[in-house]
Amino acid sequence: HHLPRLDRLDQGDADRVLLHLLGEGAHDIERNVGLEQRAAYFAQRYADFDRRLTEAEKRWQATMAPYKGVKVVTYHRSWPNFAKAYGLTVVDFVEPRPGIPPSPNHLSDLVNEMKSGGVKVLIMEPFFDPRIPQKVSKDTGVPVAILPTSVGAEPAIKTYFDLFDRMFAEVGSALHGGSK
Repeated sequence: HHLPRLDRLDQGDADRVLLHLLGEGAHDIERNVGLEQRAAYFAQRYADFDRRLTEAEKRWQATMAPYKGVKVVTYHRSWPNFAKAYGLTVVDFVEPRPGIPPSPNHLSDLVNEMKSGGVKVLIMEPFFDPRIPQKVSKDTGVPVAILPTSVGAEPAIKTYFDLFDRMFAEVGSALHGGSK
């Protein structure tokens, strides 16, 4: 089974990942004693997660609703599901080919595009060198939102829900004149 990388997930993928893991767990359960107890435990935990995910999805959609259609630039092509799920429009990339630094011409074109195209935020992952995005931000006035990509990326991100809450807080802060 192939599961998508977390940084390419939107919250709608969580169910699919969980069901996959539950399915794998069910196979393990069948080989062990206490099938009914463990099956009930997994079913209860899944129902709890599903309830919390449904509540969180409503909250996340409401949080991002004011930003539908906002134009963004991302460091790489690594946020398409996130952008699609929340109505953000990715118009370009700082580094269009992974691992190959952007050319001066690309950066000049990007700055012009961002200035004239109404781009509101530049989204990047915390593990990339921030110097080029910070320079682009300085040249355009467009803030940088550094979004964590996994549980544990920051001490306060202990759950899947914490992860998405943090991503939305960072995007909201950048769109309201926060971090650069």
